[in-house]
Parts: sequence; structure tokens; C-alpha cells
Amino acid sequence: MSDIEFRRPRPRSQPEDAHPYAGLWWRIALGVFVGALAHSVVVGIYVQWELQQLVKSWEAEAGTAQRELENALRQFAPIGDRSSTARSTIPRGRAAPLRPLASGERCVGGKRFRAVPNGWVQVNEPCG
Repeated sequence: MSDIEFRRPRPRSQPEDAHPYAGLWWRIALGVFVGALAHSVVVGIYVQWELQQLVKSWEAEAGTAQRELENALRQFAPIGDRSSTARSTIPRGRAAPLRPLASGERCVGGKRFRAVPNGWVQVNEPCG
């Protein structure tokens, strides 16, 4: 037994070819990242689908409202009468004579204005 020597144990060193990210913590971090990425992709696809459904429903409602409005307008103005009511009664070749400005009236930008106690009111007649 005199030949036995007691030495302190040497710390084990990593082999030179061992990868520094080979531990368990790296695998856990990668799993969490991949899980969060997959969750984000699924949520993004779901939100896009929801928005598409919402836009489709809005378009359907707008189409329905437009058809109802067109039907209501047809009741008030038949197609034959629309052209005659939409056009002015003044023929294109002749312009109606413009009434001269009365006292208290002004012409600004081709529009007639009348003086009132606190300002001006536009009159629905053109001026020149």
C-alpha cells in the first residue's frame, strides 16, 4: 500500500469538438421559440380569415342597402321622368337673363348674397 498515492481529482474538461450550445437549456429555448412562432402564425391566419369574413358581410350589407335605395328611388322617379327632372328648364342655346342686383345684395364668385343684420345669406340665384 505504500505505492498508492492520493491525488486530487482533476476537473473534467470538455472535449475540443463539443458544441457550446449542446446543453438542455438550448433545446428548451429553441422549443419555446418554435412554439411561439407557430402560435403567431396560427393567430395571424385566424385574424386574416376573420377580417375577410367581416369584409364579405359588409359588402353584402352594402349591396342590400344599395338595392333598397335604388328601389326606393325608382318609386319616386320613374325612368322616363328622370331625364326631364334632372335637366334644367333653360334651353342650352339661350341663357336666362340675370336679374340686376338689388340694394343690399352682392355678387361674389358668381353667387348672389343678401345682407342680413349679422352677416350675409346666399340667395339661390346666379349673378354676373
